[in-house]
Formats: sequence, C-alpha cells, structure tokens
Amino acid sequence: MKNIFIATSGYSYKDWKGVFYPKELSAGKYLAYYSKFFPFTELNFSYYKQPEERQSLKFLEETDKKFLFSIKAHQSLTHQPTATWKEDVKIFSGGIAPLSDANRLASVILQFPFSFKYTKENRIYLSNLCKNLSIENSNRIPLSIEFRNREWDKPSVISGMKEIGAGWIVSDNPELKGLPKGEMKWTSETAYLRFHGRNRENWWQGDNVSRYDYRYSTEELTEAAEAIKKMSGKVKRMFIAFNNHHKGQAVENALELKDLVESE
Repeated sequence: MKNIFIATSGYSYKDWKGVFYPKELSAGKYLAYYSKFFPFTELNFSYYKQPEERQSLKFLEETDKKFLFSIKAHQSLTHQPTATWKEDVKIFSGGIAPLSDANRLASVILQFPFSFKYTKENRIYLSNLCKNLSIENSNRIPLSIEFRNREWDKPSVISGMKEIGAGWIVSDNPELKGLPKGEMKWTSETAYLRFHGRNRENWWQGDNVSRYDYRYSTEELTEAAEAIKKMSGKVKRMFIAFNNHHKGQAVENALELKDLVESE
C-alpha cells in the first residue's frame, strides 16, 4: 500500500552495528544506508538540541529525494517551556526550513510528557504553540501531537485538532493506568502510529533504553497490520515508527510489519 510508510524512531544507534548496519560501515554513512530500506525516519536529536539549517541540508544531501523526515520538537516547546518559548519556535522553525522547503518533512512531532495534563493552562498553551508553529512556517508545517497522558483523549480535543489540521499520534505502549489506550484514530489527512513496546516492568522505572526494550511478536504485529490496512483507506498518508530500538528490535519489527501489511 503506497500510502503506508513504515520505519523506525531514529537510525543512529551503536548497538545496531552488526545487527542492521555492516560492521565496517562508519556512522557517517548510516543514514544513506538506512534510506535504502525505509521511506522515512524520525529525528530525535532535536529534542535535546535545536536543529540547525546546515544540519537539515546535510540530511537532504545524504538521502534520495523521496525520503522523508519526521522531527521531534525541542524540549523547550513540549517539556520545559519558558517565557521565551516563542523565540524557541522561531529557532526551531529556522532549523527545519530546508526540510519543509524541499517537501521532505513528514511531520513535526509534539510529544508531551505524562505530566502534561489536561488543564486550562495547558490547553491554552498547546493552542498557541500550534498557531505559532504554523505562522512561523507559513502553514506549510504538518503537526502531529502525541499525548502520553490519557486525560487528553476527549471528543473536544479531537474536534479541536481536526479544526487546526493537527494529527493525532496513536501510541502503542503498555496497558498501564493513565497511559493512552492505543485506539486507532486520526484527526487530519495524515495518520500516525508509534510503537513504543509493551514493557510494563520498566516503563516507569527504566531509562530511554530499558523502557523500550521489547520485541513485538508476530501475533501482535499481525493484529496491528490488519488495523493499519483498514485505517489506511481513510487517510491520505499513514506513518508508522518503531521506537523499541534496543539491539535493533525496531528494525526487525518494522521490516516484519511491512511484509505483513503488503501481504494479501
């Protein structure tokens, strides 16, 4: 199905060498190699460091013109906003401009933490953030929002996102109190699904490696593939990213899901 894009969250992991990347391949050639197998990738570095124009240009040079990028918003916009957040929006927007100008930007991911709860203050901030991102990017920027707290799963929020054209990110995660249920839904012409793994034991206590240390079974992926195929007929594009990156599990699961989705 041509409108389904399956890939991984990030591509540069040391423990992928010898599992996905050839042992002799240098890290500087990872992206070019990765792009031969997947149609897009999620860029996560931008959460920790604001993206720069020269960096975005380099990403474009290293990949085919059809290869796309999703990029995570900087933490100053989602996790630690300050009084200068509007300036942070301008810096972020300038850094990703080459991706947007080249029509290679799949989406900007606004991933909010579990602590970002459904309050009046947060609702106002989210609305203003989306408006400012659109203004700074002349409405050319596709937004996808990932809520890690189930409180946001309300008809009013879904309706509001549809009005501004922001996409709802479906999170596949452990069934734990307060976390999203992972029900398939969409609020724009683009649907988005992120597989974080179902590691219940390490979700609250683990780090960015152990929390996502999980390999989806064939049975779990088969069930997901059926839901994805049904949903793909209702949207223009559908992006699916595996975040269970430990020891290349994301690559293995992404390739397996791709085969399942493409099979009749």
